[in-house]
Amino acid sequence: MNSKVVVAMVAIIIVMAAAVAVVLTRDGGEDGTVEGVTVTDSSGREVFVPTPVERVAITDPTIVEVFAQAVGEGWEDYVCLLPQDIETREPAKWALLKETYPELAEVPLCPDVYGTGSIPVDDILNSEPDLVLLAGSTVNYLPGAEDQVSALGDIPSIYLEFYDKSFTDGIAEANYGILGEIFGTQSVADRIVDYYNEKVSIAKDRIASADSSFTYYVELPGSDASIYGSVVAMGCPEFDILGGTNVCSNPAGVDMEWNIEKMLQSGDGGPDYIVLISTPYYNGPATLEYGSTATAEEIQKSFEPYLERAGWDNLNAVEEGNVMINYGELRNSALGLIDLYSVAAMIYPDLFTLEEVEQIAEDLDAMTPFGFEGVWYYHVGA
Repeated sequence: MNSKVVVAMVAIIIVMAAAVAVVLTRDGGEDGTVEGVTVTDSSGREVFVPTPVERVAITDPTIVEVFAQAVGEGWEDYVCLLPQDIETREPAKWALLKETYPELAEVPLCPDVYGTGSIPVDDILNSEPDLVLLAGSTVNYLPGAEDQVSALGDIPSIYLEFYDKSFTDGIAEANYGILGEIFGTQSVADRIVDYYNEKVSIAKDRIASADSSFTYYVELPGSDASIYGSVVAMGCPEFDILGGTNVCSNPAGVDMEWNIEKMLQSGDGGPDYIVLISTPYYNGPATLEYGSTATAEEIQKSFEPYLERAGWDNLNAVEEGNVMINYGELRNSALGLIDLYSVAAMIYPDLFTLEEVEQIAEDLDAMTPFGFEGVWYYHVGA
């Protein structure tokens, strides 16, 4: 036999043997190697994820959009566990998901990590996932979280988080980008990463030379309008971009004893701008949400008890019509661009428009497998 042919055949046999070895080592071969990718998540954790991933445990409602948008069509086929509080935190979104993907109604639900103060290790293990997705905004502040994550054994966990890190450099890559790497959907993930980064960059450039010497106030009102809700409980990442000074004396925390006197403590008629965050999570009005068709009159009426609090009619923001109502759950993903641009349109009307916000909503709808239709903001003074 020709020596060149012999060499070629030997080379082919070696390659085939190597391929078989790779398959075997995925199942625990002698050399212990495993195929996979190493990623750095939103909390800076370097995690090795064996691939392919077939089953994913989602432990927080805020992660659903990020996962679906990063993976694209067929994302629902991976889900083997969902968080129980998706039923109460975002009931409209849960109804939409069940309508669009009836099979999700059969997926087991695990206890709320934030509400219980612990990671549902047993529920996760019982769902037999290849990957666990946790909300960094909760887990990073959870006592004993590292030990609980360790109890998951060899199952890799990724921390995803926009929340108060929205609009920071690299945040889109640390959420969408790493999921694209893991699931081989990089082009899908890159589309929304590039879009998000472009819009944030545009906003920063427009505001760079603008006058940002204004004051603002952010509140998450509850069901009782006479009681001031959590003040800046979630931080104010939009204003990290937009500028201004928070009238709250503790902008990084929560002041549950806020009142009109504190609103006026800085003098000059109180804040120039007010943002009220609407979310069922705090039992506030549910006129803004997925699938909402609420009219301007209906939204205005639902928030009248808050706007008509004692002394509010004399506040600068109310007198000038500078009050924006936003849906509070958008900030947990790239959908937070709606918050950024709608508030920007109120503060900088010469630089941003609500028509532009509507276009962003349309663009995001095209990048969200289950759609992004609803009412997300309302400018009281518009």
